[in-house]
Amino acid sequence: MTLAVAIPEIPMMEIPGGTIGLRDDRLKRQWQADVKPFRMASHPVTQQLYASVTGAWPAARIQADCPVESVSWLDAVRFCNRLSVAHGLVPAYETDSGLLDATCIDHSDGFRLPTEAEWEYACRAGASAPRDAARDDIAWYAG
Repeated sequence: MTLAVAIPEIPMMEIPGGTIGLRDDRLKRQWQADVKPFRMASHPVTQQLYASVTGAWPAARIQADCPVESVSWLDAVRFCNRLSVAHGLVPAYETDSGLLDATCIDHSDGFRLPTEAEWEYACRAGASAPRDAARDDIAWYAG
């Protein structure tokens, strides 16, 4: 499916810095991570935005306004770099010649994926725990 659309501006949110407690239940390890202030898109990347940047529609079910899925980490990195270039920004990642690995470029002004600590910090939105309500009150799950 090909869709010729202009690449829209990406609404971004300013996330203040702070400290977050992280854990790895598999390794039974806990630690604190300092998070510097950063910016994050206010909405997930839609299939339409992804297609407008990459020309690809990698989804099990194509719906323009649904979040993109079925992409690898490297696909997401390439998307970030292409989106950066489309907006006149310096790409955030340097990829190896075989496009099999990527390294984040410090001080780039381009779009990038959040780190694990940034993602968790933003998702908690000021809460001190991974969730601040009983699971039945905030989510559907098979349990």
